[in-house]
Amino acid sequence: MNSHKTPVNRKEMGKFIEFIHHPEKIRQWITPSKFISYNVQKALSLNLFEIDRKFWIEKGIDKGYYYPYITDPFSLLTGKFLFKLLSRTFKENQDLRNENY
Repeated sequence: MNSHKTPVNRKEMGKFIEFIHHPEKIRQWITPSKFISYNVQKALSLNLFEIDRKFWIEKGIDKGYYYPYITDPFSLLTGKFLFKLLSRTFKENQDLRNENY
């Protein structure tokens, strides 16, 4: 946004057009906070809200991120760990609620 007065060169425009036509070919760096946030959102959606669960299942819950990505190994492991931990916690809480009814 700070460079809105700077003209776009052909190389930048080519990358943009390539991304529009073939987003699956471009991998973007995902920051640790975004990757972790994605996994937390996925765990919440799959375990708490039926309409969100349907969306994630249709889109493929095994996807690592919304689009092809690159991240560091620590973020990858932390995100997956949080997803599994939250999913297990939600399931245990659901089981407890079912036992009490």
